[in-house]
Amino acid sequence: YRQACKEILDRFGPSELPAACGHAARACVLAPEAVPDPQIPVELATRAVARVPAHWSIYTLGMAHFRAGQLDQAAQRFHESLAASPDWHARCLNWLGLALVHHQRGEIGEARQWLAKAVDLMEQRPALALQDRLDGQLLRREVEQFFEQYRDSLPPVPEELELYHIFREPKVSTSVKDNIR
Repeated sequence: YRQACKEILDRFGPSELPAACGHAARACVLAPEAVPDPQIPVELATRAVARVPAHWSIYTLGMAHFRAGQLDQAAQRFHESLAASPDWHARCLNWLGLALVHHQRGEIGEARQWLAKAVDLMEQRPALALQDRLDGQLLRREVEQFFEQYRDSLPPVPEELELYHIFREPKVSTSVKDNIR
């Protein structure tokens, strides 16, 4: 995979064509540490979004930011992609990206929620386009492997929460009552 990414970047890295930049970046963010310099897919995806700011290119930029360790920018791009096309058939990719961001931040509950949402959609719509299905399977496996590998060190996430309210009845002094009258 790393050799394929090197060849893709050698061939399409200098391109200014949005499709070439977008597809090259997307191919190089499917797995961690696919390229020696993670900023290169960020630059390619940025060029693609600058010319064609479509939901799929914004998602790719989010993944490029994630692979480069730029978690805030990644989360922002995933949310932008969702806003650009809330009904995108492969919106689960953004949700998986958000699960990855939250797990990197140590926000395990949020990561689990995004993963569950993505898995639900993936199971409802198994007939995604081939590239989207591949991305989804790889990202889902990456998130699930994290949870499996570190399950003993993760705090349990309760399925239900109990809310307790503290109510304190104020005692009104005589002087306050006299002032009100």
